[in-house]
Amino acid sequence: MFNYSKTRLVLSEITRVILSYLILFFIDIPIFIKIILIISLEYLDCAPKFGGFGPLFDYNTDICYTPYYQQIDKLTDIICYFLILVFIFKTKYLSNNWIIIITILFTIRLLGSYLFIIIEGSADSNSNGIFETNENFIFHIGGDQYISNIYKINSTVIDNFQSNNFTGVTPNSYSINIDLNWASIINNIDVKNSQSTHGDGNVQLAEKIVNNCDYLISEHFN
Repeated sequence: MFNYSKTRLVLSEITRVILSYLILFFIDIPIFIKIILIISLEYLDCAPKFGGFGPLFDYNTDICYTPYYQQIDKLTDIICYFLILVFIFKTKYLSNNWIIIITILFTIRLLGSYLFIIIEGSADSNSNGIFETNENFIFHIGGDQYISNIYKINSTVIDNFQSNNFTGVTPNSYSINIDLNWASIINNIDVKNSQSTHGDGNVQLAEKIVNNCDYLISEHFN
């Protein structure tokens, strides 16, 4: 079933690239309309994960929550937006100021948003003792909606110069000792079945990871 959905997803991404190329170089419409149409082509894959087309008109969107989708979708975005930039520079349809602005905007789009947390790994989902290519999980948490205040912790502040008195230690430098419990991030998360969240995808999983991070840092006791 995974290979079937994988094939559909690949076909949808190839379709996006071909249609983007045709819109840019063979359809005579204003540049801004071209850009809007190309952006709308994301509806051919997993952009509308809930109630959308799904990968190439297949409404089974399970593959949209896998690391494989994140990788191939990012590659397709890079290709499509690169085609737009090539078209803009080649045709010189816009003024230099507009070209600079659009180039900056597309560069930001290609780089993506900032991420607070990046967790990637493998989970033996079929329990056969082998980590296969479709058994990866990827948790990318970013965006202002996931900012939260963790609980306050106590920690002793150590004056590095006074405590060590070593040559080369910078005066007025301080240290604190804390513990990081990385396992708490995936507490009560089934990584075999909850395999992916990125940006605005799989919000419930993202929120659970963010809440788990409240207990990531704790006071260190000697």
